[in-house]
Amino acid sequence: MQKDHPKNKHCSFFVFYIKEDMQKNTNEDMSPQYKYRHNCRDAILVMLLGASHPKGAGGAFFCMCESNSEAHAPLSERRRASGSHLHTIEVQCTAMDLIFFGIQGSGKGTQAKKLAYERNYDIFEAGGELRKIAASGTELGKTVKSYIDVGKLVPHEIIMNVVEDSISKRNPDQKILFDGIPRDLDQMRDFNSIMEKLGRSFCCIHITLSEEDAIQRILKRAETEGRADDASEDTIRKRMDTFLNKTMLVIKEYEKQKKVYEVDGHGTIDNIYGRIIDACDRIAEIT
Repeated sequence: MQKDHPKNKHCSFFVFYIKEDMQKNTNEDMSPQYKYRHNCRDAILVMLLGASHPKGAGGAFFCMCESNSEAHAPLSERRRASGSHLHTIEVQCTAMDLIFFGIQGSGKGTQAKKLAYERNYDIFEAGGELRKIAASGTELGKTVKSYIDVGKLVPHEIIMNVVEDSISKRNPDQKILFDGIPRDLDQMRDFNSIMEKLGRSFCCIHITLSEEDAIQRILKRAETEGRADDASEDTIRKRMDTFLNKTMLVIKEYEKQKKVYEVDGHGTIDNIYGRIIDACDRIAEIT
């Protein structure tokens, strides 16, 4: 089955029942047993929903996919029997946005970029979005720029206005990966309200790494990459304060809502990424 479909394309899937006595690579006696539309944003899952072939007949199912621009299926998932082994399945896989959490040194940014590229997410990185809108020339952008230019922190209310403005301008079908927001409980409350207002659902991936392991990883990076900003342990610990004292409270709140999937942050980039993919697959099973 194809996996590398372009962003925001829709696909029709045709799943065929192949008789056991059919010769390989022939199109003889192949009639569509299943057909459904799916808004294709990453890997495609074909759900047969317990279908069976005719009594006494051996065989197998296979599917083919072709891109088109037709709308995706209704919100409901339905199965309709139309014969001993004929079923029509209509499925919509709802877009599930992700929030990435992780202490400094966990590799969160690296993993976010890798996942976004391979699974067609747009990355929302708070600092980047503020700089982008500051350069936009809009009224909101001018307000943000007035704080950035003088080195002041952008107030909470304006940050959340930027968040809502940025999300609302994206295609509703485009999945978003949030990196760096929400950082604290105030941002979390407003973020939740914005997501509900815009009809977007989300889960969280928390890349776990102990404070000491994270510090050692950052110090090693400073040594190998010559990064002076990472060379002081005291400076690193100060930068971690916000995550440990504020962002962890956000994670705990989302854990209560069963929205958080933990991923072990130890090992190589590929090891960790493999665990993230496993978490994404578990999330896909519930959406």
